[in-house]
Amino acid sequence: MMRGPTTSTAEPSNGLATKSRSQQNLPDAIPNAQRQRHDFDKTSDTDRGDADQSANPDPEDTQLTPKISQTDDGVTFEALVDRLLAQPMSKSDNKFQAIFLALYRKFAAPCQLLDGIIERFDEIAADDLPQITKAHHQLRHLNILEQWISQYPGDFAYPTTRKALEKFISRIRQVRLYSVAARELQANLDVSSEDDDTDWAFSDRTLQRARLVGDGLSKEVVGLAISDDDPPLSPKSGRSPSASTSTSSSQAMLNIVESASRQARQLTPSPKVALSKIQWRSFMEHPDDVIAKELTRQDWTIFTSIRPRDLIRHVSLSANDKKKYRSLSNVQGMIDHFNHISYMCTNLILLRDKPKHRALMLEKVMRVARELRKLNNYNSLGAILAGVNSSAVHRLSATKDLIPKDVHRDFMKLEILMGSQKSHFAYRLAWENTPGERIPYLPLHRRDLVSASEGNRTFIGVDSDQEMEERWLAAAASSSSSNGGKGDIVDGDIRINWKKFEILGEGIVSIQRAQRVPYPRFQVCDEVRSLVVDTEIIRDDDVSLPFLFHHNSTKY
Repeated sequence: MMRGPTTSTAEPSNGLATKSRSQQNLPDAIPNAQRQRHDFDKTSDTDRGDADQSANPDPEDTQLTPKISQTDDGVTFEALVDRLLAQPMSKSDNKFQAIFLALYRKFAAPCQLLDGIIERFDEIAADDLPQITKAHHQLRHLNILEQWISQYPGDFAYPTTRKALEKFISRIRQVRLYSVAARELQANLDVSSEDDDTDWAFSDRTLQRARLVGDGLSKEVVGLAISDDDPPLSPKSGRSPSASTSTSSSQAMLNIVESASRQARQLTPSPKVALSKIQWRSFMEHPDDVIAKELTRQDWTIFTSIRPRDLIRHVSLSANDKKKYRSLSNVQGMIDHFNHISYMCTNLILLRDKPKHRALMLEKVMRVARELRKLNNYNSLGAILAGVNSSAVHRLSATKDLIPKDVHRDFMKLEILMGSQKSHFAYRLAWENTPGERIPYLPLHRRDLVSASEGNRTFIGVDSDQEMEERWLAAAASSSSSNGGKGDIVDGDIRINWKKFEILGEGIVSIQRAQRVPYPRFQVCDEVRSLVVDTEIIRDDDVSLPFLFHHNSTKY
């Protein structure tokens, strides 16, 4: 677990517990009202502009508007897909797409969402609407599909889902208006391969197994059928001649994550030398901003290696299940880096035995903390605060008396910023209003995800998520037997607790936005990097000063 300022309760912030906004009277709903629609009811925090639009709707728009509603009874999967494809009309609508694509796997498989998008795409073509209106709606559907593939290519690695999308792409490629979109979709699909997303949560593989069992096959035969299915194409062999030769958005994202993951592994602490006065003097001699930039460079490298779903998996999976997902090492790496920086600060301060020397290092650490705040690196800032406020340092009253008043007063401002008062209100406000580069205080964001994940049910109408999975598989088997493996396999009696995913999504969206704004390339400071990575650090929250000094004095 991360070390940081302790709090009495782990309650989510007011900003994360926002209710869903009005979705009534959206101007571009999906036609063919044979499918049952539901409305998202207006809540007390609905924007006035949204209310004004709903008060005087355009008659034509009213006919096209999906009426989707979230109440305490939850919302259906069909209603969520309608909202995903509808025209955004508010800030909450703009966030909905990113939240849904990141979290839908907690209650549906990729093939279900793909079937829903293709079905609605075809419904628009069959409706009696002006051609320009049809093109507008369908291009928006294709744009959402392209963003889905580019951000989560692993969702399309399963052969059945991949073939379904390839069939759809080949069909729209024949239409001149959609030929460019088809090439972009194909280019993104060509680089998709199995990753941690492919078999996570509600997966196509599990769904296909349930369908085969529903057709009367034994479990042994089903296992052979699944294992003998066509393997997903590799990114290199899967590229078709018609695909664009330029780097797809999916490939660009994968390259960034892979490069960051490779560099992050090089930042894993590997103690080679004992902490001594040599490292102490080296740290004191380096300028504060140089140290802060090197810590920020390391934090940013690890932070960009984390994908949104990695955080969800990290807070929702058991310890044994986490071992199946390689990408979770990136999340754990950032946790370990946070703790390592905190312990390093404690070790540097306690290395010397005289208060005047400890005061020099404590003042140095406080000044570095201010530089980290200027760089909006809240993660390392929180780590330094945790180290300074640890029990071993906090009790050094004689050392603190030697700190200049202006430095101590400035450090108190940082403690207020990162304090736990009102559920970290000051930090949340600063985080939301930081316009440029920023690195989140990961312990708090992770705690928010844990609170939302464990404190709320995913489904309404069932006693447990395990019961929901059994009913979900039973519906898949029933659909296979009656409709040839197609149709709505989502149990209509079970409704999704979307308010839970709104809370989870707020944290995910803010992290995604931060990852889109990179820091400038900071020059690597080898001395500071070696101090962080290669120096042996004692990891003990309540280490005694005589023992720590004796331990290090024997290494000189």
